[in-house]
Amino acid sequence: MLVRLLFVSFLWQQLVAAVRADGFQSVKSPGAFHTGAMFYDSTSDRLYLTGMHYNMANSMQSLDSASNCFLASIDMNDQQGLGQLDMWQSYGQPDVLETCSTVTMLGGNTNLLVMVGSTEPGGFLPGVDSSIPLSGMAAAIDKSDLSFSAGVTLTARSSPQVRLLYPVSVVSDGNNGIYIAALTSIDATLNTGLGRDPDFPNWQVIQKYGKSLDMTVLKLTYGQEDDSQGDAVLQEIWKEEFPVQFDPNQVGVVPRVYIGGLVVKRDSNGKELVIVAGSTRGRGRAYGDVDENDDEDGFVTILDANSGFYTGSSTREGTDEDDVVGGICDDPSDPDAFYIVGATEGLMGSQQAAPSLIENGQMSSGSLQPFVRKASIGLGSSWTVQWAALPPRETSPPPPSFSYATSCSVSGDTIYVAGTVHGGASMVQGDTQLPSQGGNDVWIASLDKNSGQVHWLTQLGSAGDEQLASHGGIVVNKQGNPLILGDTTGNMFRSRIPGGSDTTTDMFAMSLDANTGNPLDNNFLGRSASGGDGRPILDNFGDEFVEPAEEQPDDNFGDELVEPPVAQSSGVDQVEPKHWAFSGAALALLLIATSLFCCMRHMKNQKAEIQKNSIFFYLQQFAVEDIDLRKSPPGGWHGTYLNELAHGVNKAESRDGIGDPGIGKNHEIAPLTHSSVVTDSLFMDTRSDPKLVDGDEVGFDNITRGDMHGDII
Repeated sequence: MLVRLLFVSFLWQQLVAAVRADGFQSVKSPGAFHTGAMFYDSTSDRLYLTGMHYNMANSMQSLDSASNCFLASIDMNDQQGLGQLDMWQSYGQPDVLETCSTVTMLGGNTNLLVMVGSTEPGGFLPGVDSSIPLSGMAAAIDKSDLSFSAGVTLTARSSPQVRLLYPVSVVSDGNNGIYIAALTSIDATLNTGLGRDPDFPNWQVIQKYGKSLDMTVLKLTYGQEDDSQGDAVLQEIWKEEFPVQFDPNQVGVVPRVYIGGLVVKRDSNGKELVIVAGSTRGRGRAYGDVDENDDEDGFVTILDANSGFYTGSSTREGTDEDDVVGGICDDPSDPDAFYIVGATEGLMGSQQAAPSLIENGQMSSGSLQPFVRKASIGLGSSWTVQWAALPPRETSPPPPSFSYATSCSVSGDTIYVAGTVHGGASMVQGDTQLPSQGGNDVWIASLDKNSGQVHWLTQLGSAGDEQLASHGGIVVNKQGNPLILGDTTGNMFRSRIPGGSDTTTDMFAMSLDANTGNPLDNNFLGRSASGGDGRPILDNFGDEFVEPAEEQPDDNFGDELVEPPVAQSSGVDQVEPKHWAFSGAALALLLIATSLFCCMRHMKNQKAEIQKNSIFFYLQQFAVEDIDLRKSPPGGWHGTYLNELAHGVNKAESRDGIGDPGIGKNHEIAPLTHSSVVTDSLFMDTRSDPKLVDGDEVGFDNITRGDMHGDII
């Protein structure tokens, strides 16, 4: 009887595993989603996501004219895995701009989260000064139900009515200390540019007010006000602003600052330090020594955690070309080490692309290449690794390509780095280009944290556009697998109806295999390609871009067949079973096997239909007709030309008046400069089809080529 129960338990676990999800995409809604960041609580195995959306309150059925904050959680222990939000809370009032950028857990109180962002007067946070057009805010949130516990508005140290705060990074120490880095406007000028999507501006990466931006760092604490027994509050302990110096003779030119993030470390004497990383073309206290070149550089600066005073330790990171810092992450197991990530137009470290691909002109000058650098409290560096992103092979001459890193996370001896690659470009590891999945894609890399050796590199996406979350898009769960968060306009985990009204930006989250970089969810509707460490490049359907030595049997999703483990005898049941026991066990196994077969067959048919619709959706971007899709026996799909197209006659092409392949008469070919594209990529709503806004690509009035983020004039 015990043996029978063991077999039944084993088959039930297989059935649960078959339907467990390791990814999700938000449902259809009238308003767009723009993700900010996520925080993973390893103790409870729970994931928290934050960002902004344009739907009324907690309803997904009606549109709000202004953005709202949201905070959601996923219980990773649940059978649904990443497939279901178990708690969701929207914070906001109708027609009032509110956005949340990032979230962390309060170190001294593990029952609370701290969420930061910006709000206009009249929002969900009480006590916002109505004379200030937009304030920063921090809110303490109860983890058990995501209810509001305490909050505080964040304003500039001087002239708060015109110098406005945009918090973009938050960390907590081991107690109740909270450290926040905030972009700070130099004035309250209303910016007319609203980014790629003026109906749903992405306030994660553009700012509503301010000609230019510098940096403010603050410390808060959570506790009783004045040691009273009343309600707990968030209190401000100190704040320091770091203005950018500029030449007053250069009328209108005010270089801005971009903040990659901050971490808290202790030096060898036990002194607590706040380490802030970012980039700027400007100069000033805490931005490091500037050379004679007028280019963008990264910076790392160290502050005293107790007072906020600048310690005098800072460094300028970069090359003679333009360089940006997009993120920073701590190594919790190494008291001295942290990592910065970003992008460069120069050579910062070990180039992962084969020299032949760089030297033969496949990568144009001005291309933006992602990097990761291991640094120390002493502001030295151990190693730096960078990758190339190459434009589509059929493009001649090749235009500049653009890819960047914005997030990283350390687990054990591994560091994971993630970012976005634009416009159909391909990430490169060695001499192999990972195929673009269409439009903008997300990429992830796994490296040895001690040596910088790359384990694998993955590029994934859909026929639409994907973008990693702006302020913290990758974490690692307690199983050691990386989880990513981002935005999508395509089909990642749900199928949109081609040509329908379901076109707004969704959020998505998914987990990857730590060993291979492949998506763990078989219901992933997009495509991925991963490789490295001498392995062939494989996509998520099991298709090999390098022919395998021998064909392997595949399962119903086209993946390599993995045999289930053989159930082992427990060694407990030593009694000779009776015939009726065998009959009962056989009947139970037959019923469960039949149910499992039906379930898997239904999932196979459903997935096949969704995949087919997704591919047809992708093909609609091209001027071709008369294509039939059929399931390929080795796995994946096989396309067949029909009718006149089978003989080389494309009715759609001739009807649309297309001359050059792939370029329609209505397509605008916009010039791409390093200045506009970097601004567009790192600091605003991104799409793969560039369109000018107010005369430029970044949504502000004027751009000088010298400023990677765009001068705001």
